[in-house]
Amino acid sequence: MSADKHFLTATKSCNPGQYDHVPKEVDHTGQISKDIGNLFSSDDFTDVKLIVDGEIFHVHKIILACRSEYFRALFFSGLSESQSFEVELKDINGKSFYYLLMYIYTGKLNLLDIKEDAILDLLGLAHQFNFVQLETALSEFLKASLTHNNIALVYNLATAYSLSSLCSTCLEFLDRNASKILESVLNTSQQQQPIIAANSPEPQHLQPHQQQVSLVSSASAGFLSLSRQALVQLISRDSFFADECQIFNAVRAWCLARPPNELTPVEARSIYACLRLELISLSDLLHTVRPSGQISPDALLDAIQEKNARKDCELRYRGILLPEENLATIRHGAQVTKGECRVVLLDGDTVNYDLDRGFTRHPIDDKNGCIVVKLGQPSIINLLRLLLWDKDTRSYSYYIEVSINETDWVQVIDHRAYLCRSWQELYFPERVVRYIRIVGTHNTVNRVFHCVALEAFYTRRQFVLTDGLITPEENVATVAKSACVIEGVSRLRNALINGDTKNYDWDSGYTCHQLGNGAIVVQLSQPYYIGSMQLLLWDLDQRAYSYTVDTSCDQTHWDRVWDASRTPCRSWQVTTFSPRPVVFVRIIGTMNTANEVFHVVHFQCPCEPQALRDHLARQPPPLQQQQQQAGLPAASGTSAAATVAAATYEGDGASSVEALADQADGPASRSSSLVSFGHGRSGGAAAAATAMAASAAPSGSQQQQQQQYDGHPSWATAKPGSTE
Repeated sequence: MSADKHFLTATKSCNPGQYDHVPKEVDHTGQISKDIGNLFSSDDFTDVKLIVDGEIFHVHKIILACRSEYFRALFFSGLSESQSFEVELKDINGKSFYYLLMYIYTGKLNLLDIKEDAILDLLGLAHQFNFVQLETALSEFLKASLTHNNIALVYNLATAYSLSSLCSTCLEFLDRNASKILESVLNTSQQQQPIIAANSPEPQHLQPHQQQVSLVSSASAGFLSLSRQALVQLISRDSFFADECQIFNAVRAWCLARPPNELTPVEARSIYACLRLELISLSDLLHTVRPSGQISPDALLDAIQEKNARKDCELRYRGILLPEENLATIRHGAQVTKGECRVVLLDGDTVNYDLDRGFTRHPIDDKNGCIVVKLGQPSIINLLRLLLWDKDTRSYSYYIEVSINETDWVQVIDHRAYLCRSWQELYFPERVVRYIRIVGTHNTVNRVFHCVALEAFYTRRQFVLTDGLITPEENVATVAKSACVIEGVSRLRNALINGDTKNYDWDSGYTCHQLGNGAIVVQLSQPYYIGSMQLLLWDLDQRAYSYTVDTSCDQTHWDRVWDASRTPCRSWQVTTFSPRPVVFVRIIGTMNTANEVFHVVHFQCPCEPQALRDHLARQPPPLQQQQQQAGLPAASGTSAAATVAAATYEGDGASSVEALADQADGPASRSSSLVSFGHGRSGGAAAAATAMAASAAPSGSQQQQQQQYDGHPSWATAKPGSTE
């Protein structure tokens, strides 16, 4: 202990409480910042004059050098300017440079007090002198200040300085206001542009100086002021949504507005090549595009041929883009055009529904039965969220098609071979959509397809599709993801998938089944492409278990993906197998060294990435090949905690069983409140309940529904509770 610290400790021991409020450190950085800021408005101690736009600024080399690499090189790298007391900075606006100096000295600027043109100049200076934080702050301010009047200048600067975030915001602004901006451009050009002869001998882009377009409105000025690079990027976007003939006329006005010799014929043709002529009607191609002389006859013929030869769904349509916003709402103009009880599907209520109300439906056996939703406008989407009626344990099968004109349909989701329940998160490659058609093909209880809600999004979240199914990176066997435990015995139905891996004991916190009779079955909400699983066996003593794992898509055909029936295992287990579509997971216990019941605390799939890496790193080399199948990067090492958590008994199963046979009994059989649940397994479940002194025998949900609706044949088949 240092002498000073020893002194303070000794003093405090003699005078307890006397030094409780004594500061332990000194921090006067605020005062230092204020003192340096005061130098900005004073000529004291300045050692160089900067001449900018005819104005003289007396500054301090050391302060500018500390704040900017540019000025450090200018003043202290041996350049001629470093020996001069007067330096001229050319091509810089004096007022904007004043604001830059204010920021250098004080670190503060009130952007609301600065004119817009000065802010744009200041953004250029921040980029030139590499003030990254100032550049970011100005970009954020401009994002919130975009108007039709400044959009072109801001977008041009963002493009020139490679400010990706600001550039994206500008493009989104232009997307949202496409029709208004183009309409303004066309109104302006119609008022100012001379009449063009239909048989003009030269393409009009060769004579831009003869047809200058004066700028009348701010929206028109914004579009016509775009740089060529910015214009090409804009009109090439699927999300720049407007009538294609309107876009053609606006591009033509932009070309005609160029000063003499600014735009060559080759450059003009490259711009027109970004247009989607196949989307323009035949009438407009013949009476608007052709007379303009901007498009060659061959290009016009190609557009007409493509329009006639291809299906509508194959054309390059444009659509609105509203990221992370549900477009299947009445507010956005969406409506249900086919199906029974249409009004409720898009009302946004995903809570208040029951056996009688709150869902849209169609008969499965009806050849033309389906539910069709028309979006307010053609929209770019890549995610549908669908809530299937889920007030019991039934499952549905279905497929979904989309269309731009309700004639040519493209199938984006095919779940006819899978049993699905509750919320469905359905990703697919982005495309322009106007109509969504949902066709139910199976209901495990009756012959009616029931849908509670539909949502349509464009999401920027990353996702991986394999054979049209999501390959998840996070655990999908959770209540939040609408998974459920449909077979097994537990105090709480979904204790196995509630995420709690800490709070379990002899009486609770686990799901179980009688050895030799029954199983533990988890149903995922929808099919996922999965290649790993993780489970926690009950481990509060030294017992060991053996088990197998099967998967299925329809609860009829099962594939064994893991067989540890001859290997005593305990605590955390990682299961890997060849990736495949999975809806149902069946875990069957085959051995418990303590009693005749198999206990599992937690289940998840896929496995946590780090746990999977650790598991594969411990395996012989051939098993490490599964790492590539699972889509994981190379293992970085094995954590000690994971190694302990996934520990298993090695060696011969029989000898291990004998060695552990005398361990204490397992989770107490004295519980009287365990609940059994399952589908048509009342005998096995009863045996499990007897073994654990459970008092509640299972009841088949479908039998209960049959009893509930007996005597109501006239309406039972149209309601979710019907079994007929």
